[in-house]
Amino acid sequence: MAKPVKVTDPNKKSGAGFLWGIVALLVIVAVVIIYIVVNGQRSRGAEIEDVAFNVSFEDNAVVLASDNATADTPEVDLYEDFSCPHCSDLSVDTGEDMKNAVEAGDLIVNIRQLNFLDGQDPTTNEGHSTMTVAAVTPLAEAGEAKAWWNVHKTLMADQQKVYNNWSAEDVANAAADAGASSEVVDEIKNSEISTGQEIATANYNLLEEQTGSVSSPRVIIDGEDIPEGELNNWVAYAVDNA
Repeated sequence: MAKPVKVTDPNKKSGAGFLWGIVALLVIVAVVIIYIVVNGQRSRGAEIEDVAFNVSFEDNAVVLASDNATADTPEVDLYEDFSCPHCSDLSVDTGEDMKNAVEAGDLIVNIRQLNFLDGQDPTTNEGHSTMTVAAVTPLAEAGEAKAWWNVHKTLMADQQKVYNNWSAEDVANAAADAGASSEVVDEIKNSEISTGQEIATANYNLLEEQTGSVSSPRVIIDGEDIPEGELNNWVAYAVDNA
C-alpha cells in the first residue's frame, strides 16, 4: 500500500521564517524612526554657525553690530516677515554678505520684524509670523548672538518646512540646538503672542510712517527705501551709501 503523501500549504511559513520576518520589519521601523529624528534635527539647524557680532533688542528691532563698528558705521533698517517667501529668498541670497559686513564693522543692521502676512490687523494677528516674532525675541534680549543667528537662518532658509508647522516649543528646541542658555530656552517656550503683536505693530507703524506703505522685504536708509533694483545687492549698496 502506497504511503500517503503529506501535502503542505504553500502559503504557510515556518516558525523561523516568520520570526525573521518580524525582525526585518522591526529593523525597517527603526531605520524610519532614526531618519525622521535626524531629519527633524537638521530642519532645526543641526549645522551650527559661529558668529563674531553682538545682538541686542532696541526700539523693537533686533540690532546686529560688532565691536569693530564705529560712530561712522552705516546703519540700515531691514524689514522682514517670517511668512514672506521673498524675505526667505533675500535672507538666503544675502544673509552671509550681511553677516560678513556686520562682523567687519562695515554695517549695523536693525532687523524689524513684521506680521502683516498673518492678517490685516497687526495688533490682533496670531499666526506664524506673530508667534515667531515673540519666540525669537528672548534670544536678542539676552544677547545670545550665535543662537539667534542660527535660529533666524533656519526659520528663513527652511521657511516652507516650518511655516505653520512650528510652535514656540519648536523654536525653543532649535535655540537649544544652537547653544542657547536653558533660561532663554524656557523664555521662548513661554513666550506670549501679545509680545509678537506689540513688536510687529510698532514696526508696521514705523514703516508706514516713513514710506507710506507696508510690504516686505524692505531695506530703509535714513527713512527711505534703497533704490529700486538694488534690493538683491543691498548689503554692498548700504555699505557704500548709508
